[in-house]
Amino acid sequence: MRNGDRYRLSHDRFVALAVVMDDESRVRTHEGDDWMVGGGEAVHELRLPRQELWRSLTGRRSRRAVQGYEWNTDPTPYLPAWVSSSFGWPAD
Repeated sequence: MRNGDRYRLSHDRFVALAVVMDDESRVRTHEGDDWMVGGGEAVHELRLPRQELWRSLTGRRSRRAVQGYEWNTDPTPYLPAWVSSSFGWPAD
């Protein structure tokens, strides 16, 4: 899988998460990626390294680790949809 494919998949996963939240949402990576869902100002925002984003979306980070990222809101509502159905949550 090429890097562009991975990050497109990450973006698609984030879009699914934003739909769950039903609000404007943004993910920013430390490397400069900036994904916004919705047309207004971001209500929910997450900032983290690109590698952590990818690893967390593919089940390589625990719920506790995802909750520990730089959220500007409570991440709890995101957690049920965070890991795709192809993967599962690892043990904390």
